Amino acid sequence: MYSLFGYEKMIDDKVRMAAYYSALERTVQPGDIVLDIGAGTGLMSMLACQFGARHVYSIEPDNAIAVAKENALANGMQDRITFIQGLSTQIELPEKANVIVSDLRGVSPLFTQHIESIKHARENHLASGGVMIPQQDKLWVALAETSSGTKDENQHWDRSQTNLNLSAIDKYLANSWRKDRVESDQLLTDSACWATLDYRTMSSPDAAGKACLTCNRNGVARGIVAWFETELIDEIGFSNAPGKPVAIYGMQYFPLLEATDVCQGDQIEVQLTANVHEQSYLWQWETRIHDASSDRFRAEFKQSSFNAIPFTLKDLQKGSDRHVPQLDQDGCIDHFILSQMQGHQSVGEIAVKLEAEFPEVINSYQTALNRVAGISKRYSK
Repeated sequence: MYSLFGYEKMIDDKVRMAAYYSALERTVQPGDIVLDIGAGTGLMSMLACQFGARHVYSIEPDNAIAVAKENALANGMQDRITFIQGLSTQIELPEKANVIVSDLRGVSPLFTQHIESIKHARENHLASGGVMIPQQDKLWVALAETSSGTKDENQHWDRSQTNLNLSAIDKYLANSWRKDRVESDQLLTDSACWATLDYRTMSSPDAAGKACLTCNRNGVARGIVAWFETELIDEIGFSNAPGKPVAIYGMQYFPLLEATDVCQGDQIEVQLTANVHEQSYLWQWETRIHDASSDRFRAEFKQSSFNAIPFTLKDLQKGSDRHVPQLDQDGCIDHFILSQMQGHQSVGEIAVKLEAEFPEVINSYQTALNRVAGISKRYSK
């Protein structure tokens, strides 16, 4: 979830907000029903009212929805906006929406449950002939010489201070993408689109594609930079590409396993794959650099964010289909609390029982109350 400072930065992003403002102004018609998914502090919901919406359903799982309600009240729109705290995939609306607006992207549009949420909204909340904002995102890549002026992509601190071998971390860093900002003069190639996410039709949250690039100058390749270009509606949109005004989203930077010399005319193939796993994305990037002066490869790399995750033997065993799990102490405490939530006891009453059940761990009523309240906020209706 975002902090309020994060929501404020999204509103302050002039490129983003100008495009969404124009898209809503063009799309929302007097009398329309609008669904705002991921409403944050309520700006787009209020804009929809300003442009003539009869009613707006404003969905936001974060407590920022309390600020959205205050904003609506301050603008006299409280009667035209229904605020619902939760996930759009878990609610039912009394009527279909003529317009669904959202911005659930992270650095990339391939972010947590973004695609699943849009698909669910399209299939369950959109009226016949209704409009999705955005319509589509195109994903682009290029080969980069460096990022943020960094010379060594895998070395982020001065290791000489310790006189210790810390190279074990390198293989994890080399398979870790990060949010970054790359400028036009840091690119070694033209750019190419590797995937298009059409929110009007797409059903799978996964994406895969290949980009073919050509080096336009000599240099040292160190990574792949990725960005998106959005079409909100009728050619209204924006891009966070190198050379464009800085947007809040940043860019994805995928390091290469090794820095590689490249020459003008070299051909580069980049195969990108993004698959949802446990509510987040696993990324794979395979890079082939063809020498323009011969038939040989200058380099060939296969990398995956899966290899950026350190695993212990204990973790692997716990995930095995043959493992027989048994609750640890924290699990037993949470299980006890959940077992008491049957709709006839207050949080305070459950806290009293929790303190009595686990006196060696829960050593005060306040500790018990905090623990029960946390479970209540997470799971109770």
